Amino acid sequence: MLCVSLVAQADTAPAVNALPTGGQVAAGVATIVAGSANASVPVLNVNQTSQRAVVNWEKFDVGAAATVNFNQPNAQASTLNRISDPNPSRIFGKINAPGEVILVNQAGVYFGPSANVDVGAVTATSHSINDADYMAGKTTYDRNGATGKVVNEGTIKTGLGGYVALLAPEVRNSGVIVAQMGTVVLAAGESITLNFDPSRHLASITATPSAIDALIENRTAVKAPGGLIILSARAINSLVGGVIKQSGTLSASANDTMLVKKGGRIMLSANTVTLSAGSKTVARGEVGGGIVDITASKTVVVEAGAKVSVSATGAGNAGTINIHADEKTTINGSLLAQGGKVSGDGGTINTSSNGTVEIANTAVINAGVRGATGNAGSWNVASMAVEINSTNAAVISTALNSANVNIKATTAGCQLTGTCSQIANAGQITVTADAVIQKTTPILTTLKLEAAQSVFLHGQILSTALSPITLQIISENAVELAATSKLQATEVMIQAPVIESSGDVFAYLFGNSGTLPLISFLAGRISIAGTLRAGSNGRAGSIKIQGQDSVNIYNASIIANGNDGGDIEIVSWNGTVSIVNSVIQTNGGEGRGGAISVAGLQQTILSGSIVEATGINQGGKIIVGNDAQNGTLPFSVYTILDSHTLINVQALATNSQLGGFIETSGHVLNMLATINAGRGGMWLIDPADVTITNSSDSNYTNLSNVYTPNSSSATVTVNVATINTALNAGTSITITTINTGTPGSGSGDITVSSGISKTIGTGSPTLTLTASRNIIINAPITNYSGSAYNGTLNLTLNAGGTISGNASGTIKVNGLSIFNVGAGTGTFSGVISGTGGLTKSGAGTLTLSGTNTYTGLTTISAGGLTLLGGSAIVDTNAI
Repeated sequence: MLCVSLVAQADTAPAVNALPTGGQVAAGVATIVAGSANASVPVLNVNQTSQRAVVNWEKFDVGAAATVNFNQPNAQASTLNRISDPNPSRIFGKINAPGEVILVNQAGVYFGPSANVDVGAVTATSHSINDADYMAGKTTYDRNGATGKVVNEGTIKTGLGGYVALLAPEVRNSGVIVAQMGTVVLAAGESITLNFDPSRHLASITATPSAIDALIENRTAVKAPGGLIILSARAINSLVGGVIKQSGTLSASANDTMLVKKGGRIMLSANTVTLSAGSKTVARGEVGGGIVDITASKTVVVEAGAKVSVSATGAGNAGTINIHADEKTTINGSLLAQGGKVSGDGGTINTSSNGTVEIANTAVINAGVRGATGNAGSWNVASMAVEINSTNAAVISTALNSANVNIKATTAGCQLTGTCSQIANAGQITVTADAVIQKTTPILTTLKLEAAQSVFLHGQILSTALSPITLQIISENAVELAATSKLQATEVMIQAPVIESSGDVFAYLFGNSGTLPLISFLAGRISIAGTLRAGSNGRAGSIKIQGQDSVNIYNASIIANGNDGGDIEIVSWNGTVSIVNSVIQTNGGEGRGGAISVAGLQQTILSGSIVEATGINQGGKIIVGNDAQNGTLPFSVYTILDSHTLINVQALATNSQLGGFIETSGHVLNMLATINAGRGGMWLIDPADVTITNSSDSNYTNLSNVYTPNSSSATVTVNVATINTALNAGTSITITTINTGTPGSGSGDITVSSGISKTIGTGSPTLTLTASRNIIINAPITNYSGSAYNGTLNLTLNAGGTISGNASGTIKVNGLSIFNVGAGTGTFSGVISGTGGLTKSGAGTLTLSGTNTYTGLTTISAGGLTLLGGSAIVDTNAI
């Protein structure tokens, strides 16, 4: 009803020559003079000589042909005009002043279509301020029960750096307001204070919520080039509350002719804010964009066709858009924060809510780069719960093509309400099965999903080799990748207390650039049943899986193959790594194999799995249970490799002698897997005690993923068939023990209780047994010498203590045998035969009590060698 009464004033415009009447100077020094040199032109002059003056008016109407001049001493001067008319003041003519003009009328102020206000600064309000406060320089205006409105349908313009303040329970602009590098305020509230900086520029306002409903509406144009625009409408009654309706243009964009060519700032604050279709809220600039802040205690709606822009137009960085609503933020229109057309970084777009953020398929989000140089900007989404579906996934895809996208589900809103019950799935991000986020441009951008609770990913996040993205998923609870999920990115990083992956994760990059594809899983507990791939058409990438508690990989494929193999690390720092019925590969299709490291502090289990780092030209490196050389992995208490597991690092090229390196370790080691390090390769076993024997893997069950040792002994069992297979492939084997300090329980002995034999003429491998204490050979070590066999086996025995063996421990090799006895006296009772020689080294004494028939040279480089029994040395000249 108030709106109707005020608009009615436009229908009853004052007489064209109407001027203010009943003026009385109440404070300061001023005179009021009517008339002009041209009697036909109605003019009223307020001639003021003091810096401040108060004039009380009975009526303040200005007809369309009339002019009111405030002749003030300078641009810093101010005149307060208090109007007692029970009707709104009607301004249809001109008001001129070099300084500040304040119009106070509790019934309201109406600027008609023909109004032309050209002043240093102007305040039009239905609020009140007393004379004493005004004269003291105070700028607080109180509503005091007034219900009048301020409406502008004309033109209001200030000088450079000036301000326009329209203050009332209802403020509507259907005209033009311009404040060059100045400030425009349209505000409602019980009390409103204008805050000035030391240079007397209006910098901000302080408003208390209105006790009645408030409305701020802009239908046409408010312009503050390079300056500040503030729209504020907060009300105590939030049911209807304070409303901002922006259907026109709010522009703080800098003009090309301005000295400072950077966009200004626009601030909208209310209970509800609506940017209508066709509206423009812009703070652009040639050398840089400005800032747009929109906040609401209830809702913000950016309708389809509405545009908010803080883009740079020339050479400069874009600005920032902040949109937040406590209950719901809806984005249907365009949010733009683009770098300059010549150069410049993209800006920042923040859309958030303590409730929900809704993104429609009509939304356009762009914080990208348009010029030749610049960095991508970012779009940040934060709300209590996030669902990414097929609709908003398309918007995210478009945004990702030019900028980084960060999506966060938070429970911060629960702290305001005391409960999250009003928001389903608070703190949770869900990517539905029909959602497809597709990156298609060559600029590298990042997609980050961060949840205070869990992330459930059922859909797809895709890129191609020529459209790279970095994907980060962070959760404070769990990340679950469903079987329907598919992730393709240059880099994938997932971090959460629990990670469960059953989908397809693929990190890929085109070419041999300095950045390699990377997949990284960091969690307390990790379960993988899908596919992880990190490849390229050059060198493959890296896959890092690090769990604090447990890592379970079942029926999975973890692959980093390329022209050269990549790197895979699977570690549990405190628990178990279990790999069952899976494939782990870092194969090099044209060059060398990659590297694989697998270790869990408690247990490292490989069952029914293939672990490969083969290469065409050179084999790779596989470390299981410990990294003795570098100490980068936990040393497993139990390491179990069952007989259905293959570990392969061979070089695949014909006649290649560049096999790879394999290390299998554990305080307790059950070594039954097939090992192939290839010709010229090396297999290192470095646990505590070692017994080489025929073994089965009955201690291990695939169902429980738990290995139970036969006893508390730290003795390690290695299946002799595994050793024989490796030797026949031309792989050198080194078995090294540590001394735990407890005899019989990890004391550092190596015992050969089943025969070791090389029976195929491939390569010239070396079998090295290095014990921190004793070596006991109670079974044959044989190099087969049939007529069709021309291979060689070299044997090196290094004992920190003694070397001994019973009569069954025969040695028959065609290569060199080295016996290094560290201390004490050892007796070797078996027969040493073959064409190879024997070298005795070390400070200890070795007694050979068997009937030896080897034909090579015997060399003593240190310590003593004693021959007993039927020992026969064919060539004794070298003794």
